[in-house]
Amino acid sequence: MTYEIMRGGTLDYEFYRHGRSRLRFRGPAKDGTAPYVAFVGGTETFGKFIPDPFPRLVEGLIQTDCVNLGLCNAGLDAHLSDPDVAELIAAARLRVFQIIGAQNMSNRFYTVHRRRNDRFVSARTPLRLLYPEVDFADFHFTRHMLMHLHRTGPRRVAIIRRELQGLWEERMRSLLRAAEGPSVLFWFARGAPPQRMDRPGCAMTADPMFVTRGMVDRVARDATALTEVVISGRAAAGDVAGMHCDEMDLPAAASMLGVRAHRAAAEALAQTIRPLM
Repeated sequence: MTYEIMRGGTLDYEFYRHGRSRLRFRGPAKDGTAPYVAFVGGTETFGKFIPDPFPRLVEGLIQTDCVNLGLCNAGLDAHLSDPDVAELIAAARLRVFQIIGAQNMSNRFYTVHRRRNDRFVSARTPLRLLYPEVDFADFHFTRHMLMHLHRTGPRRVAIIRRELQGLWEERMRSLLRAAEGPSVLFWFARGAPPQRMDRPGCAMTADPMFVTRGMVDRVARDATALTEVVISGRAAAGDVAGMHCDEMDLPAAASMLGVRAHRAAAEALAQTIRPLM
């Protein structure tokens, strides 16, 4: 087999909370007394099914504590709305911000769960007026809802996409400007940021969702550096070698960036980070 099935349980993520925060982060927890690098991001930063995600690998390469603040399926709201986490990010010697999708944020069309940002909570009046034929009680996740709206009315969903893209830029800038010191913007995906999203279905299949090259370049002006790691070939095609999951989770694991991708990410980030420390 090319993957490791964990008998009697899954990978131990050593979950912990910082201060009064209700967000759970992947350990091991650091005491914060030594200088550290903070990694802020989503599922890839967290490293679901990955024994040694790229923040941990970077720690070994640069010989500096690295704090993993990745959250599975995160949007920008989770990190921005938590003062204890904001304090942890601000106190870091250097910050790495993974570029995540724009769909998991509260906006004028819909609200998301405060901590689990991929969870759809409610449709606001503008969305109900835009899609009067849709019963929003059927949805629990933002991506599922947006895919349905795209099938129902692709021109209308473009209005929502543009709203989310603008908010994404604003909130990414807020994260980058919230603390002094160097920051690295990090693109980690199976493809480079798309130049445009006007081709049919392109916006709905791109991951990170709705994020374009122009958005990345504009936000990068507020960062010290931009590092892009595009995974292709065998490492991008369902490579589950070295991942820890049970058989039920294997399809989900195959859809994620694997161990080889995390090694490539760590090597690229270490090269960026070393001269900034």
